[in-house]
Amino acid sequence: MVNDKYPLHQAAACDNIAEIRHLVKAGANINWATEDGTTPLHWGAQLGRSDAIVALVQAGADVNRGAAGGATPLHCAAVEGQIDAITALVKSGADVHRGAAGGTTPLHLAALSGQVKAIVALAEAGADVNRGAEGSFTPLHFAAMHGQAKAIVVLAEADADVNRGDQYGDTPLHLGAGWGHAEAITALVQAGADVNRKGRFNRTPLFLANTKGNTKVANILVAYGARG
Repeated sequence: MVNDKYPLHQAAACDNIAEIRHLVKAGANINWATEDGTTPLHWGAQLGRSDAIVALVQAGADVNRGAAGGATPLHCAAVEGQIDAITALVKSGADVHRGAAGGTTPLHLAALSGQVKAIVALAEAGADVNRGAEGSFTPLHFAAMHGQAKAIVVLAEADADVNRGDQYGDTPLHLGAGWGHAEAITALVQAGADVNRKGRFNRTPLFLANTKGNTKVANILVAYGARG
């Protein structure tokens, strides 16, 4: 939590521009980090304080500074769906492709948490919708694993490859089937996912659904032409 030990963080969290300017003028370190590596800009981004973001950047805040795990302020804004913060950060030079732990980009985190507007904003800012993180997981893989059907729809509309395999050849449909996410499965198939695509060990999405006991997902896949 932000506390009196970190007055600039507190000012950013409260969107207190006057206090930010006062502290900076008094010599506060604009990139001072808490124990977990978060700077005032990270706090402003996470809470959607767009005015504070502008003030901090103007005072010299590092817009691409990584906290614990490498998360930048843009990662913080993306996972929380803070659209105004995303816009302010991108305009200030935030790297939409910067990877945090495991190579996850802000778009991966927006997909994971189902932040549809954030996905759209990041894609419009040039984020690669097919970029692979560790394991070659794309944002669409992340959305499928976590059952984020609406995120799948907007990613597909942004030209995400619904049949892109991870490092083992498993597509988002394989992951969605294995985890039993019926709505995600439907969204993927309607976006053009191959229901009979073979992934790791030549397993199909239907095989994974049946193996995991995900009967509802298996029935959906069969209805869309899955075999075996």
